[in-house]
Amino acid sequence: MFRLVRAAVLPVVLLVVASAALPALPLDVLTDGELKAALLRGELLSETRFDAAGTLFMPRSAPVRAAFDKSSAELSPSMVSESVFLYKKPAAFAGGEGGECTEAEMLRVLNTLSSISSLAGLQYYSASRKAMRVFYEESEVVNNPQEKAPVADPLFADNAPPAFTLYARQKDLTFGDNVYRYDYAVHDNALVFTQTNCTPLRYGIIPVVPKE
Repeated sequence: MFRLVRAAVLPVVLLVVASAALPALPLDVLTDGELKAALLRGELLSETRFDAAGTLFMPRSAPVRAAFDKSSAELSPSMVSESVFLYKKPAAFAGGEGGECTEAEMLRVLNTLSSISSLAGLQYYSASRKAMRVFYEESEVVNNPQEKAPVADPLFADNAPPAFTLYARQKDLTFGDNVYRYDYAVHDNALVFTQTNCTPLRYGIIPVVPKE
């Protein structure tokens, strides 16, 4: 089983293998003073543990906590990896009262997170190879896991839907060509999405992760 719940919201991003999300709340609400100071200094906050006992960087956000707890209960993960990034609002969206995001800002972030085709060519630094490497060689939204016919990325112009699902065909250099399900949930000041593999993941000819 592989499920990566990635988060998307504003101004902090929490990435947790088994759960993640970004709330659009003031830093004082999301983190304690020490973490806030580290973020403002531009420090990298990242931690990986081979157990699921608690979290270090979990924002104080009910939707984020619920997403993490749900995935943890379903998957019983043997590893939890967290990273925190500071999201600086563009000037056009800086007027949200009390740090809350506006409808326009929420739509902007939602459209960015559902732009599956933009992941093609994404690179990461490979510590084992000591070089940059392409993560997704190909990435596109498809109509369903069976037909896998390409369709356009969704674009929301008016109101953010409370929840929706996308299917994507993505080819990476490690596990090859696979289909994934992206489940999105929109909350007050938070967007949470979960990526689940619909096909078994293989390393060459060796199966390493069953579907779902």
